[in-house]
Amino acid sequence: MRRLSFFLIVLSLFAAGVSAQYLGQMSPASILEANTGKAGAYFSTGDEAFAVVGSVRYAFGNYTEGRFRLGLIDEDGSNTDPHIIVGIDGKYSLWKYGGSAGTGSSGTYNNPLDLALGFGFEFAQLEWSTDLGLGGSVIGSIPIISGTTLPSSRTPG
Repeated sequence: MRRLSFFLIVLSLFAAGVSAQYLGQMSPASILEANTGKAGAYFSTGDEAFAVVGSVRYAFGNYTEGRFRLGLIDEDGSNTDPHIIVGIDGKYSLWKYGGSAGTGSSGTYNNPLDLALGFGFEFAQLEWSTDLGLGGSVIGSIPIISGTTLPSSRTPG
C-alpha cells in the first residue's frame, strides 16, 4: 500500500501538464458533501482574450462530483464579438486527507493528501475556429487553512 501511495503522490505532482484551453482553472481534489451543490463565477484572462464564466458543482455521492460551466469569451482585436464556451467535468475521489489509509508494520497511517481522478470536456466557438477539448488529470491537494485547499493540479476543461 505504501508503494501505491508513493506512486500516486509522485504521479499527481507531474500531472500539471493537462491541457485546459479556456475553462481550466485550479480545483482542489476534495469533493463536496453528498447531494450538495455550489455555484460561482470567475473571470479569466489569457493571450489576447478575456472570459467570464459561471460554474455549478454538485456532489452525486461521497466520491463523485460533477461541474457544468458556461461563459463568454471575447478575443482582442477589431471586429470580434464575444462567443460561447461550455465545459463539463467531474472528479472521483480516491483519498480523503487524514483518512485511514490502512495498517502497516508501524501501525495505522493516514492519507497524506486529498487525491482524485478528473475528466472533462469543453467546447468553444471562437471567431476563427471551433475548439473541442477532452482530457483527464490526477488532482492532489492538502487543506491549509480551515477547509481552504491548495491544489497541485488543474482539472481539464
